Amino acid sequence: MLPRTVSRTLQITLIVGLVFCGRESASAAKPEAVRFTARVRSIKSLADHSGQIVVAAVDPQFAVTGQILGVPSGSPSFAGKKTVTFAIHSPAQLLSAADRGYAVGCTFDFTLHGNREKNRVRYYHLSAAVHR
Repeated sequence: MLPRTVSRTLQITLIVGLVFCGRESASAAKPEAVRFTARVRSIKSLADHSGQIVVAAVDPQFAVTGQILGVPSGSPSFAGKKTVTFAIHSPAQLLSAADRGYAVGCTFDFTLHGNREKNRVRYYHLSAAVHR
């Protein structure tokens, strides 16, 4: 059993923490989804990649580089770019391919999900479907 003063201090600390957490989560974060079509050029370990990268997953382990083939109007984020590299967790989950070599050279329709806050987008998920 904690002494009364320690217990009261913990209660106040928890309440203050919850109030500030509530303010953060209630901020003006707006969901954003960027759609584009790309041909997978390479899949390699994140440790083997150098250069710019867009983090698109929690605990990224791999770098997937794609050649941008098309960006629908209204998705200007990758317009004008020829290639883009994403840090992802699992190529097998993202590209539905157990063998990394299978996906290289294939074309996919990608959707990059994120939240926009104060003119900055934080991406958290990349999804892909075979382009038809």
